[in-house]
Amino acid sequence: MAIPWLAALQLVPWSQVIEHAPKVLAKAQEFLKRRGTGSSTELDPSDSRSGRVEPAELEPARLGMRIATLESQIAVQRQQLDQVAQMLGELAEQNASLIAAVHLLRKRCRWLQIGLLGLAVAGGVTWIRLG
Repeated sequence: MAIPWLAALQLVPWSQVIEHAPKVLAKAQEFLKRRGTGSSTELDPSDSRSGRVEPAELEPARLGMRIATLESQIAVQRQQLDQVAQMLGELAEQNASLIAAVHLLRKRCRWLQIGLLGLAVAGGVTWIRLG
């Protein structure tokens, strides 16, 4: 079962992911800043989910109730959008730290490869001298 995951991970263009990570983080932070200063938009009272307003809905009492309902729906959607924006920012930060860790691991692997190559050469030279 681990083989398909390994194959899938090998198909990911990691160099591009690493290259674009700072841009993703910057865009997420920019999005969060814009969401914090977002302006409210005016609503068209004739706008509804069906796109049609019944004449009875234009009565002042029903119109007021409809506006209150729409405002509460907008408040819920704004709260959800803020939560999504915050989560996006957190994910972008985690992605950036993950990519930094991948860079560090690559450097360590390269040093380990160099060290192993050095040990192999030293072992070969020793083997030749003893043999």
